[in-house]
Amino acid sequence: MRLFNAAILDIQKPYWIDIYVDGRALVFALTVTMLASLAAGLYPALKALGMGLGDMLRDEARGSSSFRLGRFSTALVITGIAVSCGLLVAAGLMIKSVANMRSMDLGFEAESVLTGRVSLFDADYPTEQGRVAFFEEL
Repeated sequence: MRLFNAAILDIQKPYWIDIYVDGRALVFALTVTMLASLAAGLYPALKALGMGLGDMLRDEARGSSSFRLGRFSTALVITGIAVSCGLLVAAGLMIKSVANMRSMDLGFEAESVLTGRVSLFDADYPTEQGRVAFFEEL
């Protein structure tokens, strides 16, 4: 987050936006991701353990690599499910954050407030100090 905040120093973000990682949300997302990975991987792992040694030897004796391909395919499926669950949790947390921002107290009454955007020409205000002085005077 320090790197991200350092990268956006030149951008004048609104004063009420504070960008940080919430520890509770991070722990929740990691926990859900780990539980989903465990749940998605436990059944195939138990099924693979249940395959007898004779079955594996017979499978290898035929020259087929279905068992290895099956393990690789299972690993791909598990990885895909784990990544999908992590992305779903992150998307849900982002939606919740946006919803919370809509009901956030701005510190002023915004019911009958009209806003506008003022852009300054670079030729008239070439320096940052000049632009800041204009907006302070405004």
